Amino acid sequence: MKIAQFLLVCFLVVVSYSIKAQQPPPPVLRGVSVDFGTNNGVWVHWSQEEGNYYIRAFKIYRVNDSGINELMETVNRDMRVWVDQNAPSDIRRCIYSVSLLWSIEPLGPTQETATSEEIYQTIHLKPDIDHILCAHTNTIRFTEYHITGNASSYIIWAETDPATGMWPIDTIQTSDLEIVGTELTGGANIPITATTNVYAYHHTGVDPDKTYSYFIEAVSDNYPNPRAISNTVSYTTPPDPQPQPPSINSVSVNDDGSVSINANIPDVYLCSDAYLKRRIEPSETPVELQLNFPESSPQLLDDDVATSADAYYYEVFSKNNCADEINGVGEHRTILLNGSINDNSNVNLNWNHYVGWAVNDYEIWRKQGEEEWERIERLGASVTTYSDDLNSLPSKEIALKYRINAVGEDYNSNSNILQLQLDYTPILPNAFNPLSTESKNTTFKPISDFYNSVGYRFQIFDRWGGLLWETEEPKYGWDGRANGKLQQRGAYVYLLRYKDQAGLEYTLSNTVMLFY
Repeated sequence: MKIAQFLLVCFLVVVSYSIKAQQPPPPVLRGVSVDFGTNNGVWVHWSQEEGNYYIRAFKIYRVNDSGINELMETVNRDMRVWVDQNAPSDIRRCIYSVSLLWSIEPLGPTQETATSEEIYQTIHLKPDIDHILCAHTNTIRFTEYHITGNASSYIIWAETDPATGMWPIDTIQTSDLEIVGTELTGGANIPITATTNVYAYHHTGVDPDKTYSYFIEAVSDNYPNPRAISNTVSYTTPPDPQPQPPSINSVSVNDDGSVSINANIPDVYLCSDAYLKRRIEPSETPVELQLNFPESSPQLLDDDVATSADAYYYEVFSKNNCADEINGVGEHRTILLNGSINDNSNVNLNWNHYVGWAVNDYEIWRKQGEEEWERIERLGASVTTYSDDLNSLPSKEIALKYRINAVGEDYNSNSNILQLQLDYTPILPNAFNPLSTESKNTTFKPISDFYNSVGYRFQIFDRWGGLLWETEEPKYGWDGRANGKLQQRGAYVYLLRYKDQAGLEYTLSNTVMLFY
């Protein structure tokens, strides 16, 4: 009896071991990928280890919104790939598992294995793309592919023209990706505290007013195939209207030597700033000058210049609302007028061409003493020299001023004022005859080619110091009379006060003989 019981126990142990040895392992999930063509279908790939059992079918499960595995479909024994046509892969991650239906004998009872380990999930590319206009950047966010472990890297695909299709714009290592958040990950074989990383990728250099489509591909070291791609998301960048380039209407030197710049800043509402750059030579580092912005036609008075020594180049720039510099149209240059006196007979003038617009002609303006400005010549646009004959001057004042006015179609530009002083060293005769009919020396006054009215005073005194006559006008002389009465023959004292061409004050005093 004991022998029979022993044999029965041994038989049951052997049978139990045999059944356990034939129990198949669950399927192995090889990958999940969103169908690029439909954007909401998901391809599920798995493999099954062969053994001493019969494969009847496979069950495909998907984690629902409540984190519970929900049976999607039972597929035949030969399938290792299945497409979930109704997957919500465009709105969330999709997590799958697969179980095996099997039997020991062809007609034996069907059993179900445990579900496969949930290794992968679909990559969910978030529909909201952040665009930074001034940085020309689209920021996309997506979830990681692996639930356990990590993809080695991700390929970012983008499309701007359907005719050329998608192209890879970057491959980035997972360790280099920016983690911007996490999401809870639910599933039958997943710990309740498991989370999935959310990554961000910044696509720089994007153009305005263009539609970009993106999808993400995971690169796995373990299973390079099949491909694992995300849903596709499209985004149209907003337009980025740019202001028209600014321009300078004219630059002109003022009477005090400062420079007035008249600029034009179009599309002011698209600009954040406007300024000028000034330089003397093209190769030197320019000085920046702030314009009175946001006026559309801003004016600037530049008084930190030496316009009697240098001609200045000016350029105008604006900045768009992203603070990008907008180059102006062309540059303008002031006119520097130089000149010299040649033996008190000619004034030789020379100047540089105005730069900025086409000059029709150059006007030569002259001012002598306290007289009004007078235009004395109009020259062609190619002329930059002029000689003024001093014999044609309207008076003998030593103070001369010149200015060049460039005349354009719409604007004018003045040069600096060139100030020149003629030589003035008066000589006084020692006698004169107011009644002479032959001599020109009928009045007594200083003799010189030119004179200076500024600070001039000429006085005549009798021998006792009494003032007989005086004038502040260099063109007048004493005719030997006082209050209309001709004075007696004899010596008279004169006193002359004047300023020379350098502005230095002089006083001359002596006697003159009056005879007739």
